Amino acid sequence: MRMIFAVVASLAFTAAAEAATFRLGTPPVAAITLPDDWDTDEIDRGVESTSKDEEIYIAAEVASISKLEDAVTQAVAYLISEGVRIDQKTEKRSEGKIGGLDAFFIEYKGVDEDDAATEVSVGVIVASPTTAIIVTYWGSEEGEKANAAALTAIVNSIKKVD
Repeated sequence: MRMIFAVVASLAFTAAAEAATFRLGTPPVAAITLPDDWDTDEIDRGVESTSKDEEIYIAAEVASISKLEDAVTQAVAYLISEGVRIDQKTEKRSEGKIGGLDAFFIEYKGVDEDDAATEVSVGVIVASPTTAIIVTYWGSEEGEKANAAALTAIVNSIKKVD
């Protein structure tokens, strides 16, 4: 995720398409805005979305700080269940800020079910002393390029809700 956030944060433009904002948590602790032309569904603890070209998948879910390890493990297990094969030797970890919130990222290279190269990331954004937002991402290099403006807008949209 560090890689995708670094790529999209360096871009100076934003998506022009209409978008919908989703509040995460009960009560809400954070919000994320996703493009209207992406296939987006609310899920148990958050929201997931796939780009219209089906090259990018992103999900944002609320997790308890006390259960972060389980939440990250579940995020990776979900990607594997969808046919993504992760090369554990490529793991990179980093820290940063998203929407002014502390975050850390675990990034991998892998291949999807069609054996196409893919970037895989799991980010943990600390929304409160007890709650984090887990952002799961996978996408092809071509998808990252084609959806750069939308990805920039998504990353820039993640904010704490007071």
